[in-house]
Amino acid sequence: MGNRLSQFLWLAVSIILLYGCKHSSLKPAAYVKWIENKENKLKVEKKIGETKFILQYKPIPYMVFQEEKNLELDKSHFSKRAEELSEMQYYSLRILPSERNRDVLTVGINSEQEYFDRVNYFSFNFQNDIKLLDGEDTLYCTQFQFVNNYGLAPYADFVIAFKKQPEEIRLEKTLADKKFIIEDKVFGNGMVKFNIEKDIVNNIPSVLIN
Repeated sequence: MGNRLSQFLWLAVSIILLYGCKHSSLKPAAYVKWIENKENKLKVEKKIGETKFILQYKPIPYMVFQEEKNLELDKSHFSKRAEELSEMQYYSLRILPSERNRDVLTVGINSEQEYFDRVNYFSFNFQNDIKLLDGEDTLYCTQFQFVNNYGLAPYADFVIAFKKQPEEIRLEKTLADKKFIIEDKVFGNGMVKFNIEKDIVNNIPSVLIN
């Protein structure tokens, strides 16, 4: 009886450890796919009216791979760049039309001037209508870029960064849920809110660098 119980407990512990370590570390290509997989809740979509908003939380290793456009970085180069990026938290935002094959900047406009007004707003003013509720603090964009594709793609892309809380830098841990909020003044959707849970961020797999 005792021997069977010991075998059962050993099996149970093995299953728990296997499950808990399932995504403990991944090779770069698998890591990037994991980050971009909506099921892992770092990529959040909201469809409102004629538009769809996609927010991607971008951990530091993911940012390094995106910048370098290389999944085979040596460890010293990867670590150096990761350290340089470590005081910020990064996101990308994509706004698409619900209707396929249509430039999102043309949704609901009545004149060509409205189109150029939107390009100007997204280039120079949109960052003022974006904020991040990080615990008890309200953060505003430290870095912002509208990736203007000049109508060659139906979506609008934005690269956004906020300062990381000093305590999070010191502990290397996320201390609160991230509530990303947009005041949509272009498409009339009002406040568009996203939530990235701290437990999800704290359990992102590590990446294996040779």
